Amino acid sequence: VVRLDPAADAARRLALATGGSWEEVADTGSMAPALTARQFAVLTPVDIRTVRPRDIVVFRARLPTDPPGSPPRRVVHRVVAVQGCGGAPAVRRRPECVVLRVQGDANPRPDVVPVTVANFEGRIAWIVDRADARIRDVVADPGGRPATSLIA
Repeated sequence: VVRLDPAADAARRLALATGGSWEEVADTGSMAPALTARQFAVLTPVDIRTVRPRDIVVFRARLPTDPPGSPPRRVVHRVVAVQGCGGAPAVRRRPECVVLRVQGDANPRPDVVPVTVANFEGRIAWIVDRADARIRDVVADPGGRPATSLIA
């Protein structure tokens, strides 16, 4: 029997409980200090209309700096604005009418690639620190205070 480390096990359990997925945070630096390579991120599938500014989302995009013809990559950035057509509140819009403007916390300006229902994967709900298995609920507390630890 292979036993995951406590932080990976916590991330796996959170993902299983919510029908989501979990993975190690890539070391790009674009979301520092909120997300670093010393953490696991737990993604939950949600309706794009429920996303709000300050949420951290996952989407697929081909970035302007990517080589021509490269496949879209998975990006994790923070929502800075929710836009759409018709002036209706986001929860009443058709999903295909919602556009999320996103930006990496460490980046100087918003991304040029919009997030729509076509490339949206979900919202990061929890971040699990690899050092002490502390779990941060980033939906309830975008400020990022650790909520609990699974290591005694």
